[in-house]
Amino acid sequence: MEKTATRQAYGKTLVELGAKYDNLVVMDADLSKSTMTAEFAKAWPERFFNMGIAEQNMYAAAAGLAVSGKIVCASTFAMFASGRAFEIIRNSIGYTKANVKICATHAGITVGEDGASHQTFEDMALMRTIPGMTVINPGDGISASALLQQAVELFGPVYLRFGRAAVPAVYDESADIKIGKGNCVRDGGDVTVIATGIMVSKALAAAEKQTVFSMEGDMYKKSKYPDQPDSIKNWLDRKDICFIANSTDADLLFSDKLADRLAQDFKLLEPVYQFLMKAEISKRR
Repeated sequence: MEKTATRQAYGKTLVELGAKYDNLVVMDADLSKSTMTAEFAKAWPERFFNMGIAEQNMYAAAAGLAVSGKIVCASTFAMFASGRAFEIIRNSIGYTKANVKICATHAGITVGEDGASHQTFEDMALMRTIPGMTVINPGDGISASALLQQAVELFGPVYLRFGRAAVPAVYDESADIKIGKGNCVRDGGDVTVIATGIMVSKALAAAEKQTVFSMEGDMYKKSKYPDQPDSIKNWLDRKDICFIANSTDADLLFSDKLADRLAQDFKLLEPVYQFLMKAEISKRR
């Protein structure tokens, strides 16, 4: 199965979107070769801004460009976007509902030998605390491309989480991938597994060894679980156990909410078991 890093799909799709939207600008904090925004810089140099190693300044400038009518995709590593620049994103982008897409790459521990200072486990949890922030965590290259296109079309702040390591394809080009929609990627008869991001391919790999059921929530919007309560209830009605696969401790903040809502909405006494699946650390290239 062909593997593609979601950051690679991000870079390629940006170039395509640059041809479609002449008001799309891209910003980077001196990491364009790693975040893959360098491809946009080559194609549309007049609309690319390297802001240097100054993430707070970059997102403040992104907010200014957005309120001036631009669609802004501003990239750096997830650690620096959600950590160093959090206050700027919260107040200048979230509070003003600026049309900025925070395109964070190298999330989680897949940064590898770059070390703990460049790894982030709390980024999605932090972004979900900002009212009106849409949070997207694609599972593969195909969903990364589709969801980026939809994010650009969606007015308002969006946090897109991309990984460094290449992951197997989960979807094909005909898949119905939409913001806020969960997708069944494998059916089975024993267990429900709910996963997002790179954990989807991990869950599918486990399914090859044991018959399980797997669903992906590529997107949780405004702190909601995927907007398919009837479908989720139908899946749970057919299974005895529900697992939520997490790649980091911080994901528990999302899955705890999901577990609580499932228990409340569907009156499940012991509905959900959560577990951490160890993410792969790729060798530095």
